[in-house]
Parts: sequence; structure tokens; C-alpha cells
Amino acid sequence: MASATTNLESQILELERLRARCVSARDAVSSVRRRLAELTDQEAELTASIHNRHESELRAQLERMAQDARDRLMQSEHDISSVREAAAESRERRLNELAAGFKEDVAAIRQKLQSELWVLQSVCDESNEDTPVREAERAQEVFHTQQAFATQQLSDLDARLQFTEKYLAHCHAGTDSTIPPVNVAIKGREASHTLAMEQVDLALAAAVAIDRQNLPQWICGLRIWGLALLIFVVVAIVATGVRADLRLFLNPELQKPDWQWLGVSSLIGAATAVLFGTVLLVLVQSRLRAGFEDMLQHVANARSALDYWSQKSQQELKRVEAAADTWKTSMQQHREQHSAKLQHAADEQIHERTRAYNELVARHEKQSLEQIAANDAESSRQQSAVEHWRGQEIARIKATLKSEHEQSLTALATRNAATRKSLHDDETTAIAQWKADITLARELARTSRERVTAFPRWSQMRGSHWNVPTSLPEALPIGDLLATLPAPPQGDSREPDANLCLEMPAILNFPRDTSIVIEHDVAGREPALEFVRSILLRLLTSIMPGRVQFTLIDPVGLGQSFSALMHLADFDELLISNRIWTEATQIRDRLQKVTEHMESVFQTYLRSEFESIEDYNAAAGEVAEPYHFVVVAGFPAAFTEEAARHLTSILTSGPRCGVHAIVTWSPNQPIPRSFDINSLRESCTEFTVTDGHVVPRLESPSSAEFEALVPPDSADYVSLVRAVGEQSRDARRVEVSFNRIAPKPDAIWSLCSAEGLDVPIGRAGAARLQFMRLGRGTSQHVLVAGKTGSGKSTLLHILITNLA
Repeated sequence: MASATTNLESQILELERLRARCVSARDAVSSVRRRLAELTDQEAELTASIHNRHESELRAQLERMAQDARDRLMQSEHDISSVREAAAESRERRLNELAAGFKEDVAAIRQKLQSELWVLQSVCDESNEDTPVREAERAQEVFHTQQAFATQQLSDLDARLQFTEKYLAHCHAGTDSTIPPVNVAIKGREASHTLAMEQVDLALAAAVAIDRQNLPQWICGLRIWGLALLIFVVVAIVATGVRADLRLFLNPELQKPDWQWLGVSSLIGAATAVLFGTVLLVLVQSRLRAGFEDMLQHVANARSALDYWSQKSQQELKRVEAAADTWKTSMQQHREQHSAKLQHAADEQIHERTRAYNELVARHEKQSLEQIAANDAESSRQQSAVEHWRGQEIARIKATLKSEHEQSLTALATRNAATRKSLHDDETTAIAQWKADITLARELARTSRERVTAFPRWSQMRGSHWNVPTSLPEALPIGDLLATLPAPPQGDSREPDANLCLEMPAILNFPRDTSIVIEHDVAGREPALEFVRSILLRLLTSIMPGRVQFTLIDPVGLGQSFSALMHLADFDELLISNRIWTEATQIRDRLQKVTEHMESVFQTYLRSEFESIEDYNAAAGEVAEPYHFVVVAGFPAAFTEEAARHLTSILTSGPRCGVHAIVTWSPNQPIPRSFDINSLRESCTEFTVTDGHVVPRLESPSSAEFEALVPPDSADYVSLVRAVGEQSRDARRVEVSFNRIAPKPDAIWSLCSAEGLDVPIGRAGAARLQFMRLGRGTSQHVLVAGKTGSGKSTLLHILITNLA
């Protein structure tokens, strides 16, 4: 969308179009992702089904094969079981007798060894309370406890130091936070620890003393500016009241106030505020910085003392641990030597008893093994044959079923891969279009903001912060548009449900869209008028002084709706056509004058040379025609048939010659028969008041929210109006360069006065000069009249110079 043609309606339509496209893209992405999830679930289900079918078939065939193998083995086992059982019973009985005797002898030997080792362990136990090892552990525990506590104290102190430093900066007393050198003597390990804790307490006490000072609270943050402003206002008011009557400043219509003394009083107030603020700031800074330096000194002392204590404590711990290690090594060597001797003796006894037991067992084992060897050989042969057959069958079954399983999975993966690729392509296309639409929405917001960068907010235009415009605006901001668009997903998030909130100024192109109609009911009258007042103030502050005039019509409010604009009459009555019109005859006559002005523009200025007043003004330069706004509050109240016809002419033909209408109307009131309400709606940008809010009137509903421009408070409104009036005081004074009317060098002394005088004295429109013609018919004499400063002498100088 071209930024030069962007207006409120196109903004809303474009936002609605982009929102619909984003919603469609979001639905498409969600649909694709649901289908992908369903495809994944279906693939998992089919894979599980194939796997389960494979496992079931494998289990069934393996079970049948295993049953056959069991039947064969059971028959073989039954044949040799009787012989094996008899031999086993005889063998087990004798071996049990030998093992019982052996276990009793070994247990007695080991019981004796354990008793002797326990006695040795109790003598060399390092866990006794009076051993050097326990002393080292207690010393280390005490050190770590004290070190943790001191570290925590220093951490808390550092946090408190940073907080205090920020507090000083907040109170405009920032200072160097470099830690100073230590100024206390550190002697002894325990004394250094005590000194560190004392310095921490002193530093915290200094921080508390800084916090308890009441005087810095008066200047912290922006309060010093508030205090200075209060002193300035009080002193300025008192000084003004000493010499001048304050009521004259509140109601300047009674008598002209002494503005010069007000300026002197303001200087006195400013000087007093600066002096008082400086003294207070210096006093607070000296107190805070002194306390902060004490705190830094205590912090430096505490850190140094704690480092000294930690170093000495580490040395003491190393000494105690070295003594404990020496004692532990000695006890361990002693215990190992005696334990080895006892263990060796017990091992020899057990070894001898084991040798005798093994000889007896070996004889009986040899007899048993020889007896069952023949049966075991036959059983092994039969089992080997069965196992060989079983292994071959298992390999054949697994190979067959594995091949079938892999073929099923490959077919499923191939089929789903094509479907998944198609879905991913659809998702990529939808997200790309989605992001492109979001980019268009952001670009629309950016271009809209760029078009109105020259329009500050009301709060930024207070006092002398309003800059007088030097050119006509291309557009006017009349509020804000808030739109919520679905945001594209980030990464691989499953649900693209995030939203993007955009805010942009609502724009009306100037002057094409500045004919406005606001439809309201009784409850919506005040919001509609407030919106109109905002637009009027925006026009006043956005168009060069003197290049805009108003005709204000308020039959319902009797002029109260636009009373603040009457301040313009103090500077130039033509800015608001002398007054606010309220009576039916006044309204009719005033609208007739506006239409007569339009006729003059059409017939005198535009003719067939210029398409619109903008083209004419571009050529006219200093004699450009001002824009004229007819503002009607409460249409059709007090409108006669003739007044309604004049308003129709203004609506249909006025924009071409710089005349625009801003109308608030209630559909509940009867409209004059000669007035076609469609001409009002078709010629103007339409708004309506809904639930107390002014919103654009659209053919279809929109999700974009419109926040209408709100006027500043009454004091700032009047201040801005008067500032515009002051700048417009001399705006109608036109100064035409003498070179425009002076003859060209080749035309000097080329005319003759035999038939009369024809002298150019100024400009008459964009391309013609105004002549004073004498000597034809009754035009023989000239009378020049005007008040002081109106240009009589200048006119005579021009006549003399051009005649010469």
C-alpha cells in the first residue's frame, strides 16, 4: 500500500485483510500439524501392530518347537533318572557328613581370628575422642563454620554497599566507591576474626545511619525538581501579587495584565529555586558522602582482617592435619603388621584342614563320577542332538519372520514419507505467506508512524515546546489503531496460538479526508464534541498560522462546545469569523457567506487554471488562500431549509476550494427536506459514537480497535490556542517583493501616460498583478485611508517608484 494514500479506512481494511489472511494461515498450519500428528500416531499404531503380529507369530512357532524339544528331552531324562537318583543320594549323604565336619572346624578357627582382630582394632581405633585425628576434625569443623559465617557476613555487607551506593546516586550524591587502604592494626588469628566482625557491624551501622537521614528524602530522584518547581511557583505568585493584581491574569478582559512584572517575578522565583536547591543539594551530598566513606573504610578493614584470619587459620589447620596424618600412619602400620600375623596363622590352620577335607571328598567324588559317567555320556549325546535340532529350527523361523517384518515396515515408511513431505511443503508455504503478511502489517504500522512523526503528543507541546509549522501537513493523526494478529509459530512449537499486537496512528490525509461527520445519540454528544475539539486543536497546531479559519456553529450548546477557541478572537477575529453562531438566521447567513466565498474562489482564483485550492496556493505563494473549516455541533438543530442547502453546497463543492465541514449530528432529530443525508455521508469521513467511544463507521465490522484523539486538559488547550493566536497575529499581513511588480529592465520608460496611468501596486491572485488605473472615465482621483501602520506610506512609495 502506498504510504501517501494511506488513510484511516485503508488502514482498517488492510489490517482486517491481513488479519484474515493470518487467521487462514494459522488454521492451515494447525490443520497440517494435526494431520502430521495423526500420521505419526497412525504410523506408530501400524508399526506396533506389525511388530505385535511378528512377535505373536514368532512366539507361537517357538512355543510349538520348544514343546517338541521338551517331549524328546523328557523321554531321555526319564530313562536315566532312576540310576542317577540312586547315585546322587549316596553321594550327597556322604558329602554332607564330610562338609559338616569341615565347616565346624573352619568356623572355630575363624571365630578365634575375629576375637583377636577385635582386640587389636580397639587398641588402634582412630575414632576415639582423644586421638589427634578427632582433634584435627574438630578444628577443621570450627574453621569452616566460622569461615562460612564470615563469608555470608561479607556477602551481605557487599549487597548493602551496592544498595547504599545506588541510594547515593538516587539522591544526586554519587561518589567514588574505591575501597580505601586499611587503617587498623591486625595482630593474632583470633583477634583478627573478632576485628573483622566488629568492622562488619560498624559498616552496617554506617549504612543504617545513612538510611535514617531525613533530609535526602526531599531531593531523591525527581523530587528535587518538584521542590524547585514548588518554590518557583510560590515565589513567582507572591512576587507577582506584591505589585500586580492577580485577578487580571485570570481574566485579562477586565484590564491588560502587567506581563512584564510577571516575567520579573518568574525570574525571581527561578533564582530562588536554583539557590535553595543548590544549597540543599550541597548539604545533603556532604552528609551522605561522609557516611559512605566511613562505610567504605569499615568494609576495607573487615576484608583485610578476614583475609589475615583465613590465612592464619589455614596454616594452623595444616599443622594439626599433619600431626593427625603422622599418628594415623603409625597406627595403621601397627595394625597391619599384627593383623597379618594373626591372619597368616589362621590361614595355615584352615589350609591344613581344607587339604584333609579335599582328600576325602576327592575319593568319594571319583567313585561317584565313575559310576554316573556312562549315564551322563548317553544323556549328553541325546541332549546335544535335541539342542542341535532346536537351534536349526529357531534360526529358520526367525529368518523367515524377520524378512516378512522388514518388508512390512519398509512399505509403511515409504508410503508415509511421501505423505509427510507433502504436508511439510504445505506447512512451509503457509508459514512463509503468514510471515509475509506479518511483515506487511509491521510495514503499514511503520509507514503510518513515519507520516505523523512531526505531530508530538499534547504533553510534549506544553509551554514553548510547540514548534510553529512551516509547511502544510500531508496527514493528520486523529487517534490510535490497535490490532491483534495471529503471530507465526517460532521453531517447531506444536500450537501456533501466539498473537502479535500492533499499534499505529490513525491517519486522515490532509486535506482530502478532513471533511468529517460524527453520528451520535444523546449520550454520545459529549464524546463526539471532545473528538471534534481534538481535531480542531490538531488543525490549529499543524497548519501554518493564519492559513486556517473556522466557522463555528453550536445551536445546542450556545457556543459552550467551542468556547476555548474564542481566545483566537483576541488576536484575529477572522480566525473564527468573529464569534460562535447559535441562532437559525445567523447560521443561515454565515453559511451563505461561506458559499459566497466559495463562489469567489471558483470564479476569481481557480477558474480553469487550477484544479483545486492546493494547486492555486502552490502558485500563489505569499497570497495563498487559507483553509476554511465549517464546524457544526448538533446538526440539524436550528438549520433552516436554506441553511441546509448551503451546507450541501459546502459538502459537495467546498473541498475543491479549501472549504471543509466537520459535523456532529443526531439521527433522532428531523432533517430538513431539502437536505440529503447521503450527501453528508458520501462527502465526509464517517464516525459514530458507540458505548461512549468514537469509532469509524465501516460497512463491515473490524477487529481493529480505534482510540480517538483526546484533547489536553482545559488549561493546556487554552494555552495552545493562545500560542497559535499569537503566531497568527501578523499572519494576514502580506509582504510582496517589489521585484514582482517592478517592470523588467527592458520595459523601463516604455509606457505612455497620454491616455491614462496604469500602475501595478501588488498581486491579484497567483498569476496576475493588481493595477491602479487613473485617467479613464470618472477614475481621476484616489483617496487613501487607513489606520496607523496599515501601509498608506508604503502604497505611496510604490506609486512614486513605479511611476518614475
